[in-house]
Amino acid sequence: MKTIINSSDLGMLHHWTNLVQIEEGDKAVRMVKDGQDWFQHPPVGTYLIETQLNQQGAIHAYFKISDKKAEKFIAMTTEQAVAAMEREVA
Repeated sequence: MKTIINSSDLGMLHHWTNLVQIEEGDKAVRMVKDGQDWFQHPPVGTYLIETQLNQQGAIHAYFKISDKKAEKFIAMTTEQAVAAMEREVA
């Protein structure tokens, strides 16, 4: 999995929110939508918002977004993109 936007650069202590892209050979990820979750192998190149609490054993959750929305996040500063991604998955 390729990290496109990494919120750990912002010094977030309690959680993080990243923009990632699926690569060949990635394992299934825990997708979340409308209060439901399931494991899925998204197609290579799919953009996902990755979230995780900063706790030992916390589960990563992934939210699929469109290429167009990912391009908007990529064009923003890291701070703006992280804030926008957090609003997207709230």
